[in-house]
Amino acid sequence: MKDVTKNAIFKRLNGDFEYYARYQRIKQISSRVRVSEYLITTACNIRCKGCWFFEYDFDKRTKDLSKKDEIKKFLISERNRGINTSLIIGGEPTLHPKRLELFAEIMEFNSISTNGLKALPKEGFKDFSVLISLFGGGSLDDDLRAIKPNGNSFSGLFETALKNYKYDPRAHFIFAVTEDGIAHIEETVRKISENGNTVSVNFYSKYGTSIHSGPSTKKDYLMKFCESGSCFQRHSLATLTTLKLW
Repeated sequence: MKDVTKNAIFKRLNGDFEYYARYQRIKQISSRVRVSEYLITTACNIRCKGCWFFEYDFDKRTKDLSKKDEIKKFLISERNRGINTSLIIGGEPTLHPKRLELFAEIMEFNSISTNGLKALPKEGFKDFSVLISLFGGGSLDDDLRAIKPNGNSFSGLFETALKNYKYDPRAHFIFAVTEDGIAHIEETVRKISENGNTVSVNFYSKYGTSIHSGPSTKKDYLMKFCESGSCFQRHSLATLTTLKLW
């Protein structure tokens, strides 16, 4: 093996041989990945505040392709045009496992984006990647997402997702942190780590507002966000910056 210590990527990874080896594996597989996103259902078992799909009535303006033979025909046409990787969204994909079975049959790599309320079975879907949404952390997640289609609220959405995917190597949490959620980062990350899962993080303005009060305010929020990042090292979430999509 050639000396990698002078490699620019190796240096950007702070000389970490394990990360460099992972980078090389990702590089090898990425050359043959051709991905497309598929919305497989207009149905969802919750109503997150600000959800673009329901806010803009996409559920009323679109219709599910529900017949198995039609879905299969469509997916075969996708493979024929070179697509071998799916990112499956909804609505809520786990509501239709029979449709997901067709992706497992035809596509080489598959990922679903889920709210975590319903577990994706392991049988038939062991090679799927499960990307679980998480908003705000702590009690904020229930405030923003634990809302039934009839408008009634409930509690424990995050806890349900943890239970459904405990020590599940397929599961990866997508943690969207708002300024009000910075105080919840430590506890939330700890729970994910103790549950045997990994996490990626992004930052967004809290529902109903935006950070427009000036650069100093935005900078202050982002500084607090970055300062809280040490908890990821403490809880050994080594895949923080390498989101697995398949």
